[in-house]
Amino acid sequence: MSGAAEDLRLDLRRGLPEALRVLLAEYPRAGWAQEPGYEGLIRFWLDRHMMFRRLLETMTARTEALHEGEMDPARYRAELSRLGGGFVQELHGHHSIEDHHYFPVLM
Repeated sequence: MSGAAEDLRLDLRRGLPEALRVLLAEYPRAGWAQEPGYEGLIRFWLDRHMMFRRLLETMTARTEALHEGEMDPARYRAELSRLGGGFVQELHGHHSIEDHHYFPVLM
């Protein structure tokens, strides 16, 4: 990974990319809950992003435990299959919703 892709890694970046900083300045996070519709789709959309991050953290922790010999390989395979399969399925559905519903509205 290099260049622009490296700059977007959550674990490495020191802040938001410029395009998002502009949006955040115009729509500060502290005011999001007062926006019409926040309690519905916006909160759901943001919660889904947090769910993806939590799943990635869980899969990373399981992989590290396996690597350190702290987890049985059979249990790891079963958990990775369940967590990874669910992650991919949820991510695909999430991106389909973004592509067909959210992004056209934002455009």
